[in-house]
Amino acid sequence: MAAEPDTARASRVDNTDWAAHIRQFRRVRAMKQTHLAELLEVNQATVSRWESGRAIPDLAIQRRLRDLMYRSLRDEILVRHCVMVCPAQVLLSSPERKAVVASAGYCAAHGVSQSQIVGMDMTPTHGEDSFRLWCLNRDHGFYRGEIASTTLLALGNSLTGQFRNRFVKAVLTPVRLASGLTLLRSERQQLTAEQYQAALRANGGPIRIQPMDKLVG
Repeated sequence: MAAEPDTARASRVDNTDWAAHIRQFRRVRAMKQTHLAELLEVNQATVSRWESGRAIPDLAIQRRLRDLMYRSLRDEILVRHCVMVCPAQVLLSSPERKAVVASAGYCAAHGVSQSQIVGMDMTPTHGEDSFRLWCLNRDHGFYRGEIASTTLLALGNSLTGQFRNRFVKAVLTPVRLASGLTLLRSERQQLTAEQYQAALRANGGPIRIQPMDKLVG
């Protein structure tokens, strides 16, 4: 059998390497092929060919990918660190309501460790009203960059069932990573019944949305 030419072996290795790197990059950041395609100004079919090993990015795209992956990694490390060392009850979660990282104070309030909470579904922390308000915030364009902050007042639960229907104030702000993924930063505060009623009056109701346009307009 004739030996495989060096150029062919190198090409096959390059294909495999780029395919694996791009798939991993998207999977870790919960990014769809269409989103990555938009960032790189190509079409989704091109990204699909890269990931299957049927093609490799050209040199210009390779440089953009390396820069994107490096900046995204540094960005995520810093964001995670800032949340982990925060003394308040702070949670960073994905659009699918999965915990990405949480402060020690948040974890202590919910009876879990900082390592345990990663990837946990945060839906159990919502009461009926707070889930409805979260959906309203999402539907108003929170993950599309249209909202600067949202202040919610509702009843909340713990992840582990330690408490239910506690009065909670939560301030939600978007955190946009270099990869283009938007995460939700939530800072929570438990209130007494009196504090809750006062906060409702100051907030103008259970939800107050601050549109981005009003900050930059």
